[in-house]
Amino acid sequence: LEFAAPVLTKLGIPALFNIPTGYIGGQRLLWPMEVDQLVLNWERETIPLPNSESREGISIPKAGRRLIAEQVRNQCKRLPDVERTAYLDQLRAMGATNGDSTNRDLIDFMSWDQIRELSKAGFDIGSHTVTHPILANLDANELQRELVDSKATLERELDRPCSVITYPNGQRNDVSREVTDAAEKAGYDIGFTLIEQFASQKTPKFEIGRFNVTADTSHARFESIVSGVYSLLKPGR
Repeated sequence: LEFAAPVLTKLGIPALFNIPTGYIGGQRLLWPMEVDQLVLNWERETIPLPNSESREGISIPKAGRRLIAEQVRNQCKRLPDVERTAYLDQLRAMGATNGDSTNRDLIDFMSWDQIRELSKAGFDIGSHTVTHPILANLDANELQRELVDSKATLERELDRPCSVITYPNGQRNDVSREVTDAAEKAGYDIGFTLIEQFASQKTPKFEIGRFNVTADTSHARFESIVSGVYSLLKPGR
């Protein structure tokens, strides 16, 4: 709202903002960010790993913690959601703290009034589920709840249809046939993955790809993405 929307408006670029409804108006970390912070601020000599039978876990030296955090986060993304939740509860119970939980950029989600501002400014608002789980890791009931409840909340708060779902994480293992079928059944019109591919007339409407552009993306890489060169140079092409 403060930085992206004015630039997009000035340049006349349409945009879709994807909202995890369970976080709006609150001050808590998205769970992948919480995993990072729990590992980075871990005070014990060893840390248990997700889905591991070892009580001792692995040693966690001060150096190289970001690699360990990435490893733990990626393992969590492959767990059934109930096991991922239990693992985070375990770390919290062991006294783990979110050292950066006071970082406003990480925990300050927009309010509904601010999201309504984006909507009134002409931007589209899509669902990013309720609690940002990996949808392929949910049982059928939880999958339906994440898709249906987030859509209903957005439509109630914004007084306009919500036709788009953007899947959390959005890689191939995160978006199963059951997920896309459930999205269609929930009443969405299209779904966005994070599989880096351009769309065509033949692209299934619930498997539209996106390209990830992060803060450390170089200008040259950005140009290669928007020009299409990046897709041609990807490994395996």
